[in-house]
Amino acid sequence: MLGTRLHPLMAVIRSSELRRVQIGFLLSTIAEWASWLALVVYAYGRGGAGEAGVVGFVLSAPGILVVPALSVLGDRLPRARVLLGSDIVIALAFGAAAALLAWDQVIGAYLAAIVATLFVGLIRPLLGALLPEVATGPDELTAANVVTGIVEGAGSLLGPLIAGVLLVVSGAPGVLVACAVGLAIAAVAMWPVAARPTDPRGAEAEVATSMTVRDQFRDLAAGAVAIGRDARLLGGVVLIAAIFGLLGAVEVFIVLIALDLLGLDEGAAGFLTAVSGIGAVVGSAASIVLVGRDRLGLALVTATAVFGLSVAVLGLATQPLSVALVLVVTGLGWSFGYVAATTLTQRLAGDDVMTRVFGLSEAVQTFAEALGALVVPVLVIAFGANGAIVIAGLSLAILALATLPIYLRSERADPELLRDVRVLRAVPMFEPLSAPVIERLAAGAVRLTVAEGTPIVREYR
Repeated sequence: MLGTRLHPLMAVIRSSELRRVQIGFLLSTIAEWASWLALVVYAYGRGGAGEAGVVGFVLSAPGILVVPALSVLGDRLPRARVLLGSDIVIALAFGAAAALLAWDQVIGAYLAAIVATLFVGLIRPLLGALLPEVATGPDELTAANVVTGIVEGAGSLLGPLIAGVLLVVSGAPGVLVACAVGLAIAAVAMWPVAARPTDPRGAEAEVATSMTVRDQFRDLAAGAVAIGRDARLLGGVVLIAAIFGLLGAVEVFIVLIALDLLGLDEGAAGFLTAVSGIGAVVGSAASIVLVGRDRLGLALVTATAVFGLSVAVLGLATQPLSVALVLVVTGLGWSFGYVAATTLTQRLAGDDVMTRVFGLSEAVQTFAEALGALVVPVLVIAFGANGAIVIAGLSLAILALATLPIYLRSERADPELLRDVRVLRAVPMFEPLSAPVIERLAAGAVRLTVAEGTPIVREYR
């Protein structure tokens, strides 16, 4: 069984294009975590938890509106080329932010960081929609998502670790310079993938330019419509957004725990965040068990609940070792849930709107992450540091359990639907399709009864 699941994983490792895409994603993830932590620590040093929370919100908030609009590019233009362009813009923006921060132009540095954050927010939607193009089948796609989860976990480990070292050595500007260099390397890695022959989306883009304002708005809203039509997809978007919301709070909580509760230095905040990354790598690697599974809802709910409960326990930890051990579990929970949610979205969203679905999901995640950082000062004032952490974690666990009926109902299909699914499964041309896609086809099929010998399909030469 394990060998069967490892086979598509090895295919991912052997694929030159998938390797290049994952290298670029690793570097962008490292930069995302490192830059965010560096700027939050910098803000915390200037104005405490209040300013740190506000800066975390301000850096993320613009993406709530901009990322869904930018994600249309991924459904209209070659996704690899849009990804390459995003890497270049992020590298330039981080470089500008580093220079401005070194010159004590704090507002300008924050504005440049906002630009970088906007395009960092576009990376995940583009990657989620690009992988089905590059992967050769459903199992390889799930394996590619496992690798993506491992990369995400490695980025959450290496980013804070690098930031922790550089914050001590060169301060926040040094961290941002490293981020700029990393994204420049990511662009170089993506270049051969972006230079490959493209699909016909360019023609669609020309058609899109002639659409009316109303049509353009409908085009932007297509992702929301697709999410609203499927309760499983909607539940996945809600849960992954809630996970990132709690992540936004945890990133501020870790700074608070390191500097105030444990009395450590700024570098320790980066190292503690990196410990969570260790768990994220383990959780992403463990998600290999999802390869070949048709039902992912229960796995997503369980992982989300584990993440929430572990954060609640974090509020009860009082020693550096216990804090570190609990942070490992938090990383395991959110990373496993991330892989499950990504795979679920790829299976349920159509290719024609997939980038927009991921783009809207990313925007909701960004809003949730920014809101999570922003509410930390409020929770701390109301319940104290430890109480705030416990309440935030329990809230996510309760939300996860509330979505459980959605996925339990989806697994109790009626006998006629199951019979139609078996019929469609027997058609050779439908073999590559995932279970949720087959179910959509079966649910939309019209049953037609005809007399024996009646022609059903004619071939014209």
